[in-house]
Amino acid sequence: MGTRTNDDRKTSDYREDKRLENIINTIMEENFYTKGEWNYYRYIEDEEIQDRGIDLILGLGGTKRKIDEKAQVKYATNPLQTFALELMNTSSKKIGWFLDDYKETEYYMFLWPKAEKKRFKKDDVISIDYALVKRKKLKELVYTGLGIDESKLLYYVDLLRKREIGIEHNGLVRYKDHPFNKGMYLVYTLDNNLAEAPINLVIRKKDIEWISYKKGTIQNQIGVKNG
Repeated sequence: MGTRTNDDRKTSDYREDKRLENIINTIMEENFYTKGEWNYYRYIEDEEIQDRGIDLILGLGGTKRKIDEKAQVKYATNPLQTFALELMNTSSKKIGWFLDDYKETEYYMFLWPKAEKKRFKKDDVISIDYALVKRKKLKELVYTGLGIDESKLLYYVDLLRKREIGIEHNGLVRYKDHPFNKGMYLVYTLDNNLAEAPINLVIRKKDIEWISYKKGTIQNQIGVKNG
C-alpha cells in the first residue's frame, strides 16, 4: 500500500470541498433560486464558464445577472462571522477572484452553511445564511474602508507573499497593521494547509450583509427567512 502524499491529500480535500459545495447549491436551488422574486434561474455546469466567475444566472428585476456562488463549507459546524476574499493563489501565482478583472461576475452569493457534521450530507445541513452582493459595491466597500486603491492592495499582498510583513501562527500569516484593521485584514494560508496557498482579505460578515441586495437564512427543507 503506497504512502499518501501531500499532493494526494490536497486533491482529496479539493474533491471534498466540491462535494460539499454541490450539496449547498442543491439546497439553495430547492429553497431559494427557484422561489420568490426570481423570474429566471439556470445553474452553469460548463467549467470554462465557471472559470469566468459565473456559477449561475438569476433573473433580478427582469434582468439576467451573472452570479458567482461562494460557500464557506470548511467551517460548517461552527460558521465564521467573516468571509475570505481571495486576492492571490501563491501556488500558481495567479490573481485571486476578488481582483481578477477578467471575471464576468456581476454579483456574489456569499453562503455560510451550518451543519451537524464537518463532512456533511444534505440532511446534516441545518441552515444557510446568505448575502447577495453586487460586485461593484463590494469593491467600493473594501477600497473605501481601507483608504487605498487596488495597486496599493497588491503592494501589501506582495509584501505578505515575500513574508516581509505579518505574524505567523499555526500555518497562517496575518497582517492587521495600518491600513488594515481587525474588521478587514490580510491572511496568508501557507502551502501545507491549502493547495492554493492563498492570500485572502478577511472581511466581517455583518459588513457584507450591510451592502447586500438581499440577505437572509435558509432553513433546510423548511424555506426562507429574509433579513
